[in-house]
Amino acid sequence: MSLPGEVRYRKLKSYKYATTVEHVYILKWDAQDNWTGAPLAVRAPGPTSAKVGTWLELTSDCRLIIQPGYAWDGTSGPSVDTKTNQRGGLIHDALYQLCRSSELDHEIYRPLADKVFRQVLLEDGMWRARAAWHYHGVAIFGAKHAAPQGPTAGEKEYRAP
Repeated sequence: MSLPGEVRYRKLKSYKYATTVEHVYILKWDAQDNWTGAPLAVRAPGPTSAKVGTWLELTSDCRLIIQPGYAWDGTSGPSVDTKTNQRGGLIHDALYQLCRSSELDHEIYRPLADKVFRQVLLEDGMWRARAAWHYHGVAIFGAKHAAPQGPTAGEKEYRAP
C-alpha cells in the first residue's frame, strides 16, 4: 500500500502509467465543497459503494481505493507530468472514470473531483498559480470527459465470437 501523500507507479508504453500498489485516499469536503475534515457523505448522500471492475471503488465512508495495475494517462491538456501532479492526476482520473461509468452522478461529483484535484496538487507542492491553472482547465473543459459514456446514435455494436 502507498504511504499518505505518495503515488507509486510504473511507466507504460501503451497507456502512460499504472499503479504498482493499492492506493487508498480518504475524500473530504465541507458544505461549501472545500477540502476539510467533513466526509463527503455529510455534504451529499452518496452511493453505498461505487465500483469500476476490480480497479476502482469509492466506499460509503469516502475511501477511494485504487488497485495495483490501474492505468491512467496523467494530467491532460498542455501539461507536463511532474511529481506535483502525478497523485492529483491519478485521483482525478479515477473519480472521472467512476462518473463516466455512471457509478457516480457526474453533475454532483465532477465539480468535487475537480476541487479534490486542485487540493491534492497544492498538498504535493505545486505553486498556487499553477494549481489554479490546472483546476480551471478541468473545470472548463472536463465536462465531456466525466459525462456517462454509452453508445452514440448510429454507432454500430460489434459482438464476437
